[in-house]
Amino acid sequence: MGQCVYKDTLTVRFDDSLKVSMIKDTTLCNGEDFWLQPHGNGDSYAWQDSSYSASYKVEQSGIYTVVAQNGCGKDTLTATVNLTACSCQLLLPNAFTPNGDGRNDTFRPLHACEMSEFQMAIYDRYGEMVYRSTSPDQGWDGTFRGNRVPTGNFVWMVHYFNTATKQPVFKKGSVLVIR
Repeated sequence: MGQCVYKDTLTVRFDDSLKVSMIKDTTLCNGEDFWLQPHGNGDSYAWQDSSYSASYKVEQSGIYTVVAQNGCGKDTLTATVNLTACSCQLLLPNAFTPNGDGRNDTFRPLHACEMSEFQMAIYDRYGEMVYRSTSPDQGWDGTFRGNRVPTGNFVWMVHYFNTATKQPVFKKGSVLVIR
């Protein structure tokens, strides 16, 4: 009776370091949503307020500290965040009346700030995108595929790059279409 011998090669690489990074300092406009997110190979993250999560929502100016840890060690990262009153805030109305009377017929930002890379998307209650724009000067006229949408709430999401603070901005909300 013969024997069958099979050989194979396996290469194992072990990285015994903790490599994490996070934004160090930033200035934001009051009311902007901002999350601190460490990047790297940490398994757990402990923030200055004893919370444990992979990201942290910034709600006020201050120095934020996170201890990142994995099986190879731990590292402490800090970020200084300043919130300031900016001269321009992007505002969007919470309702509009696309009835063709020349008043309040389109939904668009009321104050277009110094920005670039603008994107706005509007979704119906089923999550279907009914409108998309890359210009803050263009507005939604309350139609989808050439038909008037019914009265109701729609969700909007806006992404842009604030050129004054040099930070990306994400805002979301809802708008009521009134017929």
